[in-house]
Amino acid sequence: MKRALLIALLALAGCSDSEPATAVRDTNVTFVIPTTEVSPSDAGRTDTPLPVGPGADITASPEVDAALPLADVPASDGSEPLDTPSVFDATAPDAGAPDAVTSIDLAPELPDALDAADPGSALCDVGPCNDGLDCTLDGCDANGCTHMLAPGFCVIAGACVAADTPGPLCYACVPAVSTTDWSAHTGSDCDDGALCTFGDTCTAGVCIGAVVPCTDEPCHVAAECVPSTGLCQAGAPLPDGESCGPASLCAGGQCLAADVLPIGTVAWFHRTSCPPGWATFAEAIGRTLVPAEPGAAGQTHATPLASGEDRMHSHALTATVSPGSVSFVGIAGCCNGGPAGAGQASIAGEAEPASAELPYVQVLACTKVGMPLPAPVPSWLRVFGPVAGCPAGLAPSDLGAAGRLVVGLPAGGTLGATFGGPDTTATHAHGAAGEFVVNSAGIGLASGCCGGGYASSAALSFSVSTASTAATFPSLRLPLCAGTDATETDALPAGLLVVTAAAECPPGWQSADLANGRLLVGAAAADGVGVSVGTALSDQEDRTHAHPFHASLLLPQKTVSGANGGNTQAAAHGTYATDGLTTPATSQLPFIQLRVCERL
Repeated sequence: MKRALLIALLALAGCSDSEPATAVRDTNVTFVIPTTEVSPSDAGRTDTPLPVGPGADITASPEVDAALPLADVPASDGSEPLDTPSVFDATAPDAGAPDAVTSIDLAPELPDALDAADPGSALCDVGPCNDGLDCTLDGCDANGCTHMLAPGFCVIAGACVAADTPGPLCYACVPAVSTTDWSAHTGSDCDDGALCTFGDTCTAGVCIGAVVPCTDEPCHVAAECVPSTGLCQAGAPLPDGESCGPASLCAGGQCLAADVLPIGTVAWFHRTSCPPGWATFAEAIGRTLVPAEPGAAGQTHATPLASGEDRMHSHALTATVSPGSVSFVGIAGCCNGGPAGAGQASIAGEAEPASAELPYVQVLACTKVGMPLPAPVPSWLRVFGPVAGCPAGLAPSDLGAAGRLVVGLPAGGTLGATFGGPDTTATHAHGAAGEFVVNSAGIGLASGCCGGGYASSAALSFSVSTASTAATFPSLRLPLCAGTDATETDALPAGLLVVTAAAECPPGWQSADLANGRLLVGAAAADGVGVSVGTALSDQEDRTHAHPFHASLLLPQKTVSGANGGNTQAAAHGTYATDGLTTPATSQLPFIQLRVCERL
């Protein structure tokens, strides 16, 4: 650009050997005009700077017109041609004069810019027109000074700024948009100064970065980046009961599988730990759950079973026998104390401890503590409720089971059959029978009248009943509750055991065979789940049991005046013992057979 401007200026200005050397300078371009003697025609002439720049009126200077030899060029108004300098006409002889232009100083150029110095490049009617900027070409037009901006530059706040020079954040010199102010920029990297963003990029003048991603924790408010550290911080836990996915609810800041059973439900589980939303029901450990009669909820009977314990009980045994009498001829007196006296004698004994033979299987007892899903519970299943009664969503239902021990339906058994005694605190007793073989005592007298009162040596038999004892099975009475809707649901935990009077377990459930013919008892620990005791009951079996017993008989002595001899009809005094087995008896406990289903 600079060269083009120089050529144009030189073409307009022209040169003469007779003029003094006057430098006309703009930027780094210097025109040197040789100095010669002043001819008469030059008298009174004053050199003035050659006007340059857009709109400069080169015809307004008679001094230039008179001083420089001009070549014909078309006039700007289309009239007679103007003379142009012949300085670049290499073929025109110059009468031996020095070259018209002795030097053209071409200083190193700025890209597409003008000379940085720009020392008063134009002198207009108003005076010098130097704006002091190295990116403008100063000149004059009819209105005064002009300052033509070089391509690829902006003038912002009185200073030259090259194109694409960055300015304030995400702004730059973009001449195509504005040459007088910073323009919004897009695409370059930037830094918005925030620790919680990355990959900052200018977009339409705004430094925008992607937000640092934070991993959200289930059942928490969305995690956020902390501006002061740039680190993610988990949000606060959501309230319990908030949904966190299909069949899942928040509980204690964790997303847990949820089910439709209400809070307070008590149920058996064939698993080693309670499912999410459930907690161990300690009150049922070592006990079976019995559907409570009205007003009996919360009652317990007997002490809990130890894991795998086959609880024993025993019965006392008492009786009397009356040995027969034998008479001797003689005088009652001292010294011979071998015979026993006749009359009633007491038997003392005890039946050995024995099991009531009630079979059971240990499973886990759990109570619902988590929020339920808002859906109804199927009406066919039965679970237990808390002491206060069936919770909302369940209704009281005993199936005729109130006060009865629930036995898992044996294979082929009668569903809903009841059998056994009147209640869970009933007592029972056993018969006991036996015989004492009594030793004889010899007396040196003949038997006959008058010397009576001696026990006969014949065998002594007895038949008695043991004392009554309760074979109470450890239990806890709770309300039996039923669902309220006919709709089946999948939102029930795996391993759940429920009792039902349904003919079959529904789809998604299976018959809990481990409970067939058995009572369910709460396991004390995970390793006790599935442990069974005793032989399963057959259909409506009211199982009996018996006890071994031991009894003793004491025959006190009676003296007779006579010598020991060969008369052996008298019984010898002393203690006699016998062993036996009581007659079988049932526990007298009441039962009901119900189907037990397990959730798959």
